[in-house]
Amino acid sequence: MRSMKLFLSLLLTAWFCLPGVQAQSDFEYTNSVYSDQIRSIQTLVNGIITSVPVMRLNSSDRLVIQFDDLSEEEDNEFYYKLIHCTKDWEASSIQEIEFVEGFAEERIRDWQLSIGTKQIFTHYWFSLPNRDTRLRISGNYLLLVYDRGNDNTPLFTKRIIVAESAVLPNMQWVRPSQTEFIRFNQQLNLSFQVKDVRLVNPMRDVYTSVVQNGNWDNAIYNVAPRVFKDGLFTFDQFGLISFPGSNEYRFFDTRTLIGRGWGVKTIDNFIDGYEVLLTPALRRDQKVYSFNFDFNGNYYVDNVDYFSRAIFDSNLQNRNKLVEFRNNFAYFDALDNEWQGREKDLRSDYTNVIFSLKSPRLDKEVYVFGAFTDFRLQPRFKMKYDDRREMYTADILLKQGYYDYLFATEGENGKIDFSITEGSWQDAENEYKTIIYLREFATRYDRVLGVISSNSSDYNLNGR
Repeated sequence: MRSMKLFLSLLLTAWFCLPGVQAQSDFEYTNSVYSDQIRSIQTLVNGIITSVPVMRLNSSDRLVIQFDDLSEEEDNEFYYKLIHCTKDWEASSIQEIEFVEGFAEERIRDWQLSIGTKQIFTHYWFSLPNRDTRLRISGNYLLLVYDRGNDNTPLFTKRIIVAESAVLPNMQWVRPSQTEFIRFNQQLNLSFQVKDVRLVNPMRDVYTSVVQNGNWDNAIYNVAPRVFKDGLFTFDQFGLISFPGSNEYRFFDTRTLIGRGWGVKTIDNFIDGYEVLLTPALRRDQKVYSFNFDFNGNYYVDNVDYFSRAIFDSNLQNRNKLVEFRNNFAYFDALDNEWQGREKDLRSDYTNVIFSLKSPRLDKEVYVFGAFTDFRLQPRFKMKYDDRREMYTADILLKQGYYDYLFATEGENGKIDFSITEGSWQDAENEYKTIIYLREFATRYDRVLGVISSNSSDYNLNGR
């Protein structure tokens, strides 16, 4: 049976690699959703929600991918498939057997129906590595999830990075070298050493890419080192690795639908669902910067309006203890084991969230932006202008939880621009991932030697 399964897997791999096969052209090698019925896609590494999932090669790291299907179909069979990619996020030329031990394509077996929600959905989840799929080599990977009945087009795609641990970093966030950006941008001066790797031509073979807050559309790709000396790579080119700081993310809280959470103006409870009107927002491009804690665009699914039956039964005679336990569980994830984590995913309902931005009409389209939009400007998150109320509005179906978001427009060269709606400040707190690639001569794939996580709040203003 296993030999037959291996044969089928190799056959599918050969099919996907054939030139001109439609499946290769029906999706982008980026984070995208291709079905309106698929919602709330999240990636967690070792239990932590992340927008740039990174796993260490040959480690105990565990990546969990979870999502909801709103279609109410009972015969869906969803599968995942992994594609090894180059540093430019194109399919690499290596064969499946070279990058995976087991199978790069498998059925998603874990799912459960929603509990007590007005919007019926099926919650799916799976983890990597698992008994069927273990990755042999480092690199960029594209994850496809598709329905067996329509395997030419995925339901969604996600970028995943598998990294080695061969980098010793030294990073400095400094004031921008270009004086016109000194108040608005954040500049990285990067240096690092590579350990336990023999480098033949380091200036030719090593590159870095830098991603801000999971926003791949504004990432800086394929930066070559300026200097390699005494085993140290230095990337401090004049203003090359520089990002607009933007602003702290706005946020709202729909973890409860009994009362109003932060950023919520009204909640309407209808027979067929909920409607949540957020407090109208103002543009921040002319305002003074003000710090507030955010999740750098991410969101957290939760519902604090329910009691777990197991908890209720064990605390029936002590209501005060029960309420205290629920509050601790809901806000601080006390005793949050795997079963409890799935329960909140099953019991959190979907609400129609109404965003609004007070502004004169702009000469650009305005979008709602965050992890729930894949950090991209997508048509279904585009806002409409209401001339009578002089504001932009958008209705978006979102699961209960705590959400970060911004308002964005499209800037030059298709880049995402926050300058008109949010402003940009050097002092804003942002999270960065710096990915170190090695592509040696005559090799057929790009290794990821390491991924460096850093935060712009760790400024070294004298580090220039």
